[in-house]
Amino acid sequence: MFITAEILNALEYLTSIGIVHRDIKPSNILFSEEMHIKIADFGAARYLKLLEKEVLSGTPQYMSPEMI
Repeated sequence: MFITAEILNALEYLTSIGIVHRDIKPSNILFSEEMHIKIADFGAARYLKLLEKEVLSGTPQYMSPEMI
């Protein structure tokens, strides 16, 4: 439950500063020495203000069939 709360906290923070990660998956969640999470791979991330239209990005294995 601690790890889930940390992931949600990190995603809420990113959203609050206007960033959408768009590629959250287990391989992009890393752990520090103190077992706190670190989110990696911001290659597909976008600023909320710059999202003018929906663009398909991310890992297809982790996307819903409707999105693909």
